[in-house]
Amino acid sequence: MKKFNNMAQVQFGREFDERYGRIMVERQRVTDNLIKRLGLIGELDGHTGCVNCLEWSSDGRLLASGSDDIHISVWDAFRKKKLSSISTGHHGNVFSVKFIPNSGNLHLVSGAADHGVRVHDTSTEECFRVCSCHSSRVKRIVTDPTTPHLFWSAGEDGLVLQHDFRVSHTCAPDAKKPKNVLIDLKLYIGGKAEAKCLSLNPVRTEMMAVGASDPYIRLYDRRMIKVQFCENEDGTVSTDCPEIPAGAVQYFVPGHLPSKLSDFVRRYRTLASTYVEFSPDGTELLANLGGEQIYLFPLRSDLHKNYTTFIVPELVAEDTLPKHSTTNGYSNGYKNGISTASEKVVKMEQVGRFPLPDRVEEMKTEANAAFEGKKYCRAIQLYNEALLICPDSPILLGNRGAALLKRAWDGDVYVALRDCYSALNLDPGHHKAYLRLCRCLFELKKLDEAISRFGEFKQRFPVYALNTTSKKLEEELSVALKKRESSPSASDTSQHSPFSTSTSSSAQSAHTSTPPRVTRNIFFHFSGASAESSNSEHSNDSDAQVSSSGTPGGLRTSSGSGTEAGEESVTEPHENPEDKTGGKKIPKLHLSESMYQSRAVDFSERYCGHCNTTTDIKEANFFGNYICAGSDDGSFFVWDRKTTNIVKILRGDESIVNCIQPHPSTCLLATSGIEQVVRLWAPLPEEGCTNDRVITDWNDVASENQKRMNSNPFEVILMNMGYRINADDDASDDEESPNPQRHGVQCNQS
Repeated sequence: MKKFNNMAQVQFGREFDERYGRIMVERQRVTDNLIKRLGLIGELDGHTGCVNCLEWSSDGRLLASGSDDIHISVWDAFRKKKLSSISTGHHGNVFSVKFIPNSGNLHLVSGAADHGVRVHDTSTEECFRVCSCHSSRVKRIVTDPTTPHLFWSAGEDGLVLQHDFRVSHTCAPDAKKPKNVLIDLKLYIGGKAEAKCLSLNPVRTEMMAVGASDPYIRLYDRRMIKVQFCENEDGTVSTDCPEIPAGAVQYFVPGHLPSKLSDFVRRYRTLASTYVEFSPDGTELLANLGGEQIYLFPLRSDLHKNYTTFIVPELVAEDTLPKHSTTNGYSNGYKNGISTASEKVVKMEQVGRFPLPDRVEEMKTEANAAFEGKKYCRAIQLYNEALLICPDSPILLGNRGAALLKRAWDGDVYVALRDCYSALNLDPGHHKAYLRLCRCLFELKKLDEAISRFGEFKQRFPVYALNTTSKKLEEELSVALKKRESSPSASDTSQHSPFSTSTSSSAQSAHTSTPPRVTRNIFFHFSGASAESSNSEHSNDSDAQVSSSGTPGGLRTSSGSGTEAGEESVTEPHENPEDKTGGKKIPKLHLSESMYQSRAVDFSERYCGHCNTTTDIKEANFFGNYICAGSDDGSFFVWDRKTTNIVKILRGDESIVNCIQPHPSTCLLATSGIEQVVRLWAPLPEEGCTNDRVITDWNDVASENQKRMNSNPFEVILMNMGYRINADDDASDDEESPNPQRHGVQCNQS
């Protein structure tokens, strides 16, 4: 689909492609001015329990809500009037509700904690279809407007079931043996697999996204999948069950997360998808990951060519820069929507040497000042805005990488690594980006690669290798190498990664005279153990050299006892090794699952600041040119979709905001959470109205939420019992917050 810059062109394109109509709606219904005036306009009070799900009708006239009180309420949101209250017949919390397409808004389908799926008639408030085929809680239901006789349900039994109104349905006596299974995750990732969320592409409805109890998002082409019966009489998985064809599924995952799973398990933390959603034009996929951040993934027809791998940079002299490189270091080949293919790199290598535009230069200067003042969040926000104007500036990329290293939120080091590598592709002589890249590899516990890259750095930039920052990093690398050699048991432990599927290769020693040439892709294997933070400072390109920084989570070393240096161990798909750190067994992986995971696609954008640890139904949605999501601190966030910066935070609940659903055609949001009300948000009048629910200290709120996500589970238990737990004194080296209560872990129980 061709991109147009003005509305006249978009309107003309609408005659040929329906997606342009969606673009017009998205651009016009939510603008910057409307977001600035967004505030509370009303409350819908009628439930007696937590409101767990919201759903607008396709025409936007009605709003349905499901609650712990096992009732579904149908509202006229514009008149703030309850039209009906349906007793669902469920015996557990209602987690999902959907309008049946083409039913005149008369039929609703619900899924609940009692393992049941029920279809209701809103006019008679009666249930006329019941399915109890799931053996665990039903978390999400999706419908298809092009085939209104079908809908799908995802349950924590690992099954995605397909329901068809055209055929009568009788549940099997044994609920473990449903005959309408579309996807069985247990077949691939073990008996404890759970399907957490579900979504259909609004443009290509054959594309179905499934979020599970792991960091992977699975995208299926349901046209290639046959509804099947995949269990034997004794409840075991049938070996005769046909596998999903390889061309019918594509995995997505943030590149740093798969290998952190064992660390999450050891610390009794969950890492699972709580919500997935396609963009209105069907070209992007948004995922809210519990215990982590929100990620945006690109959807293209050639996804199988862009796996979640990262080539450790092998940078050469500028005069020998390859002109036909096949990769740019990103798993998806895109950054901020702009291709960074080799011909683009060669071109921008020259452009990057020219001065930045005056407006961008001012942003950079302000960002550098914020960095020097240890206001790293503000610095990153300014670099994001500058990179939107000049996305191929190696200086801006390198500076943002330095700020990310210092901020050290979950995933920051990985993004800094990508920034440094991109900067080096644009300007191979960017010595600061080279040194920062070495620091990133070291902080990620990729010791062999860090030593190798640092050896190249010393050869290419011998003058800069003599400064204090370089010598400090060299000393840290030497100490880490000696420590690893003196503790072979630790190296053995690092070989066991629950999702390790990469093949072994020999890496040359960093002490050789010639820098080693890396000819294969290196898969990330994180250990999640926090490295101690040093007190040395990073600096931007306008100042001194970059130095060390502590970061959460690290990258597992690829070598250990019993293997050559640089050689990665391989875990066979059906092996069941024991995680020596926690004594827990790693689940078996199907052979196909290992292949799918090794070919997963990385994210294009990341949205940070909220907290998503306490509940597993927390949503994230597209809202015009913005992204919105709830948080455990009782607020909901609005991010700019392109810059990824926070633009608005509003207090939406006294405890937790779980659900956030945009109106299909106007600037209106419906939110709900632990309280028993549904709140409506729309632009307030420009004058004569105060918005007392706006939170202004964005950076402080976001920083505290990052601390909450990494808090001790015991502290969360005490907090849920009503205790206020203060954050660790050494949790951050930032200046004290003006609001002392902001330093407490204050997530509330769902």
